Amino acid sequence: MNSEALVVVDGSPYLISKNRRPGIYAFPGLSDGSTVTLRRVADVTEPPGGFNKLITAADVSRDGRRLLVATAAHDLLVYAGGGGGLSGAALVADLVSRPPAHSQQYRRDGGNEQVEGAAFAGAGYDTLLLSESGKLLYFPTRFYGSAPPRGRGSPDGVYRGSGSASRGSWQRFPHEANSGRVTITLEWDDPRAVVNLFIKDARGRTIAHDNSRGRGGRVGPRRITLDAGRTSIGSIAVKVKRGSTRYTVRVTGG
Repeated sequence: MNSEALVVVDGSPYLISKNRRPGIYAFPGLSDGSTVTLRRVADVTEPPGGFNKLITAADVSRDGRRLLVATAAHDLLVYAGGGGGLSGAALVADLVSRPPAHSQQYRRDGGNEQVEGAAFAGAGYDTLLLSESGKLLYFPTRFYGSAPPRGRGSPDGVYRGSGSASRGSWQRFPHEANSGRVTITLEWDDPRAVVNLFIKDARGRTIAHDNSRGRGGRVGPRRITLDAGRTSIGSIAVKVKRGSTRYTVRVTGG
């Protein structure tokens, strides 16, 4: 199988095949020196009119709601998930189960800027493309489509991420709310890790945080409740203070 596009979801890698009928393949596991057989998770749904050329790069957004795909025809395609709290292979399959929500050509002057690398910038949906010639191309969300609806950064109010104290400790999720009582809960997988929760306003200033410890120094799930009508929410930030872990943020109310 030929592939130039790799994405990582919930810590597991997935390859997108480089052929006329692209599919997404999952690794059964990762072990040095071993040979494994990949499992085809799903077909990648074609855009209207089909793929002009083969897929050369891809990325999944930090919140798992978007899949970015670039092709050798200078096409930038963005697939949107249906929500519902999916994870792993189920999330990947859902992302490609519908045609792209957005499609845009990033080069119109005939220049050779074939892309070999693609990524969402930070926790949002702005895109970065790396060309064969080494150029880094930046395109804001408005270049190819619209941002998430105001008032909800995620349709089901669920955000997922991972990080460690030494690398990728901070992660920020855009989530706007300006009315009602809102509760934000943060839970993580590894009980040895310490993860803190911060709520930011539209200007990036911290308006609430939870980094408390319980009896005996125990650290449990984080929870913040506030009135978004009095203090508008612009984003949610998570910091892995100790260890390495995956985590989930859930927003209710608002």
